[in-house]
Order: sequence, then structure tokens, then C-alpha cells
Amino acid sequence: MTFKTLISAGVAGLLFSASAAHATGFGVSPVRIDFTPQDRANAITVTNNSDAMLRVAVSLKAWQQDTAGKDQYTPSDALVYFPRQLELPPKGSKVIRLGPKAARGEKEQAFRLYVSEQPEAGASRQGQVAMLVSFGIPVFVQPLQPAPSAKVTPTVAKGRLDVRIENDGNTTLKIKQAKFSDGSAVDHFDAWYLLPGVARRYGLKLPEALCKQEKPVLTLTFDQKTLALPLALKPTDCKA
Repeated sequence: MTFKTLISAGVAGLLFSASAAHATGFGVSPVRIDFTPQDRANAITVTNNSDAMLRVAVSLKAWQQDTAGKDQYTPSDALVYFPRQLELPPKGSKVIRLGPKAARGEKEQAFRLYVSEQPEAGASRQGQVAMLVSFGIPVFVQPLQPAPSAKVTPTVAKGRLDVRIENDGNTTLKIKQAKFSDGSAVDHFDAWYLLPGVARRYGLKLPEALCKQEKPVLTLTFDQKTLALPLALKPTDCKA
């Protein structure tokens, strides 16, 4: 029996650096595409880092989020992208070109472009495990008039701060950091992206030093904006 394991590097972003993503066999660059209102086309470079031929397939999925902020993906043809199959020689690279088909709407459109390694022809053997890598590259098509905005509602309970963030703008927000005025910060989140019209709750532990401050503040840093939120805390609020 032959087993094939697909490692998705794009969804969690675990293999992504600031400008390029690399797995053992191949890499992609850049790791995010933003179509501004002026952009008509863009490109992604796929590089074969191995000493063997590499075959990859390219596919597109529309990216939406439900009322709880959970990601949902469906096949889409809303972008032009080519080629859809690539063969790369050892240490070689090729370019995938892509662009929007339709006119821009009032709200940003979000997609994932998947660049997925394909099994080598005739390489499978009985009992072999093939580790295949797939990068899901975020692609955002901005509206004609981008207007990023967020509405934040904090609630305190048992030493924790429940922060409800609603994206009430028309572009996607990516949360990068939550920092308290005592200097403590959170830089890792289970969900980074918040699409337009979606709200999600984030739970943060309140540091005890924060409740000793006269005017405590929570600063939320997104990729497109920063919000400073004054907090009304009692000395007991930071205790579980």
C-alpha cells in the first residue's frame, strides 16, 4: 500500500518568512499578494531547491469566513492565473502570473492560491510514504476605495480580557500584536486574518501589573492600522 501525505504550509503559515516560504523541496515568493486598485497583474516565483525534477499543480479557492470567523474555502475561477501545471528542473524556477477578471467591488475579495507538489511519476513503491507540500498563498483584491476599520469591545472576567474585534471596514485585517501598557504583549494568535464584515473573539490573560496602573491601555496592532483602547480595570480584575 502506498500512502501520500499532504503538508499544507500556507494555511497555518508555519513555513512562511517575511517574503518567501520554503519547504525541503521547493519554495514560493512572495507569500502574500495584494492587488491595489491600480494593480492589474502580479506574479509568484516557484523555486525548486532539490536535485530532482519537481512537478506542481496550481489551483484557486475563494476565501470566506462564517459568523464565528472560521475559514471556509471553495473552488473559484474569479482570477486569471497561469500556468496551472509546472515542471521545474533541479535548482530551477518558474513564474506564475495572475490577475483579477472582473471590475473591483465595494468590498475586498480574498483567495488562496495553492501551489501543490505532485508525486513523481512512477516513484511510488509498496509501503512508501510520499511527503507532499502545498503552499496556500493569500491573495487579496482591494476595492476601488479601501477603508480599513475595526470595532473593538473588551469584556473582563476572572483575570482575562475577552476582546471582540469586528472588521467593519471593507478590507481584510491581520492582527499582529496585542500589547498592554505594562509592556507585556501577545504576538501569536490562533487566527490572524479577519475578513470584512466578520467578528471574532480573542482571549487575553490580564497581567497583574496592569491593574495597578492608573490608566491601563490595550494597543492592538493590525497590518493596516493601530488602535489604542483605554481599559477600566479594578485591582481584582487581574486575578483569576
